[in-house]
Amino acid sequence: MADDRDTAPANPSDIPKTANPGTQAEPPYQIMRQYIKDLSFENPNAPQTFASSAAPEASIVIDVQTAALGGRDVEVVLTVEVKAEQDGQTAYILELAYAAIVRVGQVPKEALNALLLVEVPRMLFPFVRQIVCDSTRSGGFSMLLLAPFDFVQLYRRRLAAQEEAQKAAEGKDAAEGETAEA
Repeated sequence: MADDRDTAPANPSDIPKTANPGTQAEPPYQIMRQYIKDLSFENPNAPQTFASSAAPEASIVIDVQTAALGGRDVEVVLTVEVKAEQDGQTAYILELAYAAIVRVGQVPKEALNALLLVEVPRMLFPFVRQIVCDSTRSGGFSMLLLAPFDFVQLYRRRLAAQEEAQKAAEGKDAAEGETAEA
């Protein structure tokens, strides 16, 4: 079962757009580098965990965050947190932050967040999936194979949460304005 956390992404809308008429069309984005930013696997109850015949039940949290790096470069970080329990005890905890440095090309401002929060994570996901699979196997458990993840749904939830926060802030400002006048 996959959960997700909605966190406000960095505002990459300040990325300058450079257009050179007459030059070859630039791709919308380029992944300049991919890397493991953080990886942790804990097996706190080993070797007792391996005595149980019960299969661990895992809860999975997936999130995406962005940070402007300067110029047209943005860091996109795909995080996966897995906590597996077995017989009421923690079997293992896996935390992975897999990142990419993305150089943004000629992308309309309204499409930029969708690119960074949906398309780039889709490109990174197979690598994350392989690292999670290898780490759980190396930790002594059956391989955990992450099911495909819907980054569009995560993006839509994030947009809805931002709209609600904006409406709440507008409502709060209106209420404060009324009390100030009284």
